[in-house]
Parts: sequence; structure tokens; C-alpha cells
Amino acid sequence: MFTQHAWYFTGVCYRRHLGDYEKALEYGQKVVNKWPDYQHAWHAQLRIAHSYKRMKNKGIITASEAEPKIKQAYEALVENYPDCRLVHDAYLTLGGMNLKNGQWDEAAAYLEMYLTKKPNSSQTPNILYHLGRAYEKMGNPDMAREMYRAFIEMAEPDDWRVKGVKHKIKELAEQILGN
Repeated sequence: MFTQHAWYFTGVCYRRHLGDYEKALEYGQKVVNKWPDYQHAWHAQLRIAHSYKRMKNKGIITASEAEPKIKQAYEALVENYPDCRLVHDAYLTLGGMNLKNGQWDEAAAYLEMYLTKKPNSSQTPNILYHLGRAYEKMGNPDMAREMYRAFIEMAEPDDWRVKGVKHKIKELAEQILGN
């Protein structure tokens, strides 16, 4: 147990206090590889993703190097630690990454998982909006309308997207009737 703690907390120190993200990654990866059932292994996995993000933001590695590693780290969190208390962070990030890359099915799946874990989050209106977009791009106007309607119900009245979404709902209704 002490060895696991030592590796985990050494990685935390490298990342948080020394800003040495490469060393932090090395220690975090050792924890998740060697002790996947360790009580903080899920957090080590999350820190791996966060370290790659930091390295990208600081210009240590390029976005094209970082993005697949960030995605892989979050996917490992979802797969290996689906019940950890911060898995919703992975769902949200993976949903956003897939939206950005036009991978609508994957984006919708991760965003739906987020809503399952955190149905009344402050992010819910944004997620409903993006789910509407994803379903629209996937050619599912019924689901797109449903998500857009839910978005309008939850959005702030002065949200700039509301007017456009109301128009989009009408277009989708016409599209459905035309089919």
C-alpha cells in the first residue's frame, strides 16, 4: 500500500508543485498499469489526461500530439473506472472532442452518458443544445427536436442560441412532415 501511495503522490508533486508533466505522466502511468485497483488509480488516470492538456496548453507538445493522448486517457478512465466520482468530466470532454471532429454518434453517446450521471448540472442546457446538433447531423430530426425543446426549457431567456433553436425546431418539423 505504501508503495502505491508513494508513486501516486510523487506524480501529484511533479505535476502540481514542480510543473514537470512528463515525470507526472510517468508516475501516473505506473500507478494505473501496476495497481489498477488502487484507491487513487482512477485519479491518476484523470491526471494523465490533465497533464497532456497542460503540456498542450504550455506548448510542450503540439495539439496534434496531445489530442489523441488526451482522448485515449479519458477513454481509459471511462472504460476502467466508470463509477469514479469524476467520470462525468471524461464524458463531457470526450463529447466535446467528438463534436469538434464531426464524430456525431460518439459525441451523442458521451453527452448522453454525462446527462445520465449529472442530469441537473449547470452544463445541461449546453449539452442539450449540442445533442440537438449531433442528432441533426446524424439525420435524426425527431431526436434533434426533442433535445432542442429541452434546451429551450432549460436555457436562460437571454441565451443567444434560443432564437436560432426555435427557428431550427420549425425547420425540423417541416422536414419531418415533408418525409
